Amino acid sequence: MNSGKFTIVYIGRDNNIHDQRFVRALSVIFEVREIYTNNLKSLPADVGIFSNASLVLAGPLTDAIRAIPLDVSVPILGISHAFDLNIEFSNFPIQANIDRCKAIFSDCKYVTSILRDTYGFERDIYEIPWGCDRDYFSKAKIKFSKKPQILVTRNWFNTYRNDVIISALESLNQENLEFECTFIGDGPLLENQIQNLHSNSKLPNVRFLKRQEKNEIRDAMSKNWMYISAASSDGTSISLLEAMAAGMICITTDFPSNCEWIENAISGFIFRNGDTKALAALIQEVSSLSLEEKASISRTAKEIVARKGDLRNNQKAFMSRVISNVQ
Repeated sequence: MNSGKFTIVYIGRDNNIHDQRFVRALSVIFEVREIYTNNLKSLPADVGIFSNASLVLAGPLTDAIRAIPLDVSVPILGISHAFDLNIEFSNFPIQANIDRCKAIFSDCKYVTSILRDTYGFERDIYEIPWGCDRDYFSKAKIKFSKKPQILVTRNWFNTYRNDVIISALESLNQENLEFECTFIGDGPLLENQIQNLHSNSKLPNVRFLKRQEKNEIRDAMSKNWMYISAASSDGTSISLLEAMAAGMICITTDFPSNCEWIENAISGFIFRNGDTKALAALIQEVSSLSLEEKASISRTAKEIVARKGDLRNNQKAFMSRVISNVQ
């Protein structure tokens, strides 16, 4: 290679924001060849892509690993995206994919435990939450009030269960509780949800902004103080870390990975997964907290992200692990 850099093959699914972060960081040190499985006509990929490569980074542990030809002898570092091990993928045949990995990146203790206990992976697991742009989101100006001003930044896919939030809001509306809610995100379920609301429900203070850029999300945080995620399964949620970094009061399901970040009534609040009534009651409870209580929870959330959820710090740890595995 003219540059003198080692070559890494990076395999992702659809060149999303997580892929882009990884590739930007890797490109500072390595020559990076990118493959995205949604662009491939068939799996595995052309074996020539792997020639002279020193390492393959591949995630999720489903199709990205299967894109690597079986006769490729380059070491593989897998990257779990959490959903590849979660409930809806529990019957997906990924054992062989996991067995091919020299080591695997995990973003939380929950993912690590599944890799160890369910799939019997005994090699190295690098447990590093990818983190968020803490400096950027910490500049949001959160203003607390009695009225719930809610922000949801999860996309419209089955896993994220935004329908649970809608149902909770409908319940609160029937009790004549005044609130505002903004949904930011896109996905296949969004249009049907909007149509259903227009046809069957009266939620005048609910807005759907679809996909927004980072600056628009931070602006929305400055206009709302309560963040909700009803995801039925998750790894370390970057949108949750962004909301915590901003100092929002965060409400999430009691899924194990969320509980690694949210201690109930200390750094945020948790409710039983899928329980609409519990969520509605919790929104009311959180709204009734004093300003001092809200401020205390806000500070604690920001401190937690500063300590273990900062993208720049965690990216350094990620890069050091990649470098140590280059032949």
